[in-house]
Amino acid sequence: MIDVQVNNMLPMEAETGALVYMLARTRFAKYAVDFGSPFNVSALWLAAAVKDNGGGRVITSMDAPLKTYEANQIARSAGLGSILKTVEGSPLNNLKESQSGINFVLCDSATKLTEESMQSVIPKLAPGAVLFTNKVQKFNSNIDSYFRLLGENNFCSHAIPSRYGAHISIWQG
Repeated sequence: MIDVQVNNMLPMEAETGALVYMLARTRFAKYAVDFGSPFNVSALWLAAAVKDNGGGRVITSMDAPLKTYEANQIARSAGLGSILKTVEGSPLNNLKESQSGINFVLCDSATKLTEESMQSVIPKLAPGAVLFTNKVQKFNSNIDSYFRLLGENNFCSHAIPSRYGAHISIWQG
């Protein structure tokens, strides 16, 4: 059994998931990207919102074939298989194939990869896109450079009190 807290792999809490769902519904999200979902819980919340918005696409990735397979099985079981696509590999590789018009981005972990992924996704954002960053307290030394990246790229951000810290940002590009 894996100690998820030791490995920095914390599933999204229900309260945070409900907030993501409401934000995605309010934004009428149709095309979303999820980074760093170690258990795919956050992607399920996001996909449920996209489905309730009339359909669209949520893309996330897993680093192992078995995890990718299981995530897609769970999405299908939840009735979200046509919306949520979990692909194997790095989010950076998957973003290269993503289309423009992304209107919701969920960063459910705080790593250097999150910052690199954001650099790849910014050119593909739709104006007014929502960025929800969860677990910002886990960023450690990367937090300053991450928020500098957002500031340099015309995001308006606000902290949201939560157990591990969260931020909501709107891209004003």
